[in-house]
Amino acid sequence: TETTSFSITKFGPDQQNLIFQGDGYTTKERLTLTKAVRNTVGRALYSSPIHIWDSKTGNVANFVTSFTFVIDAPNSYNVADGFTFFIAPVDTKPQTGGGYLGVFNSKDYDKTSQTVAVEFDTFYNTAWDPSNGDRHIGIDVNSIKSINTKSWKLQNGKEANVVIAFNAATNVLTVSLTYPN
Repeated sequence: TETTSFSITKFGPDQQNLIFQGDGYTTKERLTLTKAVRNTVGRALYSSPIHIWDSKTGNVANFVTSFTFVIDAPNSYNVADGFTFFIAPVDTKPQTGGGYLGVFNSKDYDKTSQTVAVEFDTFYNTAWDPSNGDRHIGIDVNSIKSINTKSWKLQNGKEANVVIAFNAATNVLTVSLTYPN
């Protein structure tokens, strides 16, 4: 069993452990993923590949990640489409912006994408989002159409704490989001 651990405690303009794609950048201790205009795509990826699947045995590793984020929009109704935490092959390139969140190009299932994402979805897209139209947290497997969703009450400008955990023995991915204040 191999353990991989890393911690990014703050961001700066000379960030060495992240790869930025599209409009993603750091400045003033902040990671920014997109510009404040329509259909932009930005991503930040950890610079070293992390192996979570053993191709010889087929075993998948347990993992836990935690992070804090703030969505700070001009108003609570104009917050763009959202963002994802995703796991994908190391050579994956940025995909379509807007509702596809830079991770997918189509709402259709694509087993070749080998991508799992947790989406923090702030905009209702009628072609694939839950019919209730709520902002939601979704689990996406090889498609932007979530296999499981929970409504999410975005608190604009507030810090949110997230924990994402995968238990390989039960094949269960859990997501927790809390606002501490």
